[in-house]
Amino acid sequence: MPASVSVRAISQTAVLDYPFTLGPIALPAHDQMPEALVPPTFSGHEAPVTVSFVKIAGDPDFPQVWLREANHADKDIQGIGMTLTYLDCGGNVLKTSLLRHDGSVNLDLGRIE
Repeated sequence: MPASVSVRAISQTAVLDYPFTLGPIALPAHDQMPEALVPPTFSGHEAPVTVSFVKIAGDPDFPQVWLREANHADKDIQGIGMTLTYLDCGGNVLKTSLLRHDGSVNLDLGRIE
């Protein structure tokens, strides 16, 4: 099977200076903005969100993990970051994976889609 290689050598470089100015940015609702963001409260809970295991479903070669989440905060959830740890029957760790969920959370079904 024929093969080819293309090579291009860079023999010199030059620094280019472009004039750039970032002007004032208009904030149309500036008077309505708070002085500082109020942190969320989740009284009675250690964390703003609780995620619990529901079941493993689907094809054994590509299983789906169903989780249920509960928002205890006084603000909406924009994303959930978690570590999933898979255990065997003896409690030994089989696999650990990081999961970041930024999609919709379907509260009616109680599962992350």
